[in-house]
Amino acid sequence: MNTDDLIRALAADDIAEPTTGRRAVAALPACVLATAALFYAFAGLRPDLATFAVMEGTVAKLAVTLSLALVSGALALHFARPGARSAALVLLLVPAAVLLALLGVELHMAGLADWRQRLFGSTSSTCSILITLLSIPQLAAILFALASGAADRPKTAGAVAGLAAAGVGASVYALHCPEDSVLFLLAWYGLASAVMAAFGAALAPRVVRW
Repeated sequence: MNTDDLIRALAADDIAEPTTGRRAVAALPACVLATAALFYAFAGLRPDLATFAVMEGTVAKLAVTLSLALVSGALALHFARPGARSAALVLLLVPAAVLLALLGVELHMAGLADWRQRLFGSTSSTCSILITLLSIPQLAAILFALASGAADRPKTAGAVAGLAAAGVGASVYALHCPEDSVLFLLAWYGLASAVMAAFGAALAPRVVRW
């Protein structure tokens, strides 16, 4: 059997995905505990989170970050299998569309007034760092799960795993983040997501092997 035949045989096998899912579930408790510990050690809940205006901004941020986590997590499972099609990456347009829609609303309502303040806020120097920190347990858990798969494109699997991790980490961080501008979200949450995607792509070939 040559390599192409082996890949096709594995792609037709339904065993890998359930195994990957079980490993993800097994890693969940440790992941949650590590993330909670990091969150309360370095961030904590936003004091005014319960107010309507703040909750409205937080929900908008979560719409982007959770859609990124869900879509990228599904893609990570998809690319854990051999022969996975790259066309599935088009699903990443979903969180991108949510982000662009929110950005359009903000620009329509506020234009470019105070754009510099809205872009940099007061926490741009720490935002991406904290999101990356909160995303590390998620990336470790996802790579642990993917290690049971048979990805023939480990860098792609690792990159979407990094995006999924960033989506979860950013969702947790959003409960602390004092910045509600979509410009800030685009720049600094986006930077952290790119960093985690790069980390995932770099680490996955060492972990996701068959």
